Amino acid sequence: MDDVVQTDITHRNEERMRRVWPVVAVVCTFIVLTILVTWPLITQIETSLAQNLHWSRDAYQSAYEIWWFKKALLELGESPGNLRWIYYPDGADYPLLLTYFFTYAQGIPFLFFLSPVGAYNVVFLLTFLFCGLAAYALCAYLTGNRWAGLCGGIIYAFFPGRVAHGLAGHLELFAIYTFPLYLLLLIKTARRPKPATAALCGLVLGASLLVQPLFIPFLLFPATAAWLFCEVLLHKQKLERRAWLALGGALLSGVVIA
Repeated sequence: MDDVVQTDITHRNEERMRRVWPVVAVVCTFIVLTILVTWPLITQIETSLAQNLHWSRDAYQSAYEIWWFKKALLELGESPGNLRWIYYPDGADYPLLLTYFFTYAQGIPFLFFLSPVGAYNVVFLLTFLFCGLAAYALCAYLTGNRWAGLCGGIIYAFFPGRVAHGLAGHLELFAIYTFPLYLLLLIKTARRPKPATAALCGLVLGASLLVQPLFIPFLLFPATAAWLFCEVLLHKQKLERRAWLALGGALLSGVVIA
């Protein structure tokens, strides 16, 4: 009896390892690629902003905004849209800045142990990793093939347009890892509606709506509509009532969060 139990435990551990190792390999792949593509930034986290000074100096603005969001929210207890420290002493109200909330707020945790330069650089590096992993998850799910997922993740994380915005310091235009993750959760919510999946989809959508407002009419809305059109009309997938309710709840909660 003990031998049977031991054999069963061994099989379970082997199966668990077969599932874990591919994920570890993918994560390590994107970590290595990020370090190589952005070299030597990893050695200059606290000393140099990640940007090409011949193109743009917008990274200074992004690093400042990360610092200001923490200062305004956690220390002053006011809206980051109140720019009284720039237009001193009268200040200025700039509510449009709040539509970039997730872009800059994601850097706040790193400011507890890094300077604004270091926090910006860490966010810069993590966007490559997260973009790759999010696109990998989406492509692997749709194709059922890990190699296809890896290829899609590499393309999304390192395509020239995104890297160019990164070198120019346009944080709101290259911190775009929530988009493929939102689409993946949207598809899963429709095909296998679960409260947890729908809630996570709404949360990621809320974050996606607060990256850069132009992404809403030019990416998020068209991508959502195009997927629903293909799923329902082209592929003739019949979504059950529970799926429609889950989708509606996810979309509504995302809008409410934003």
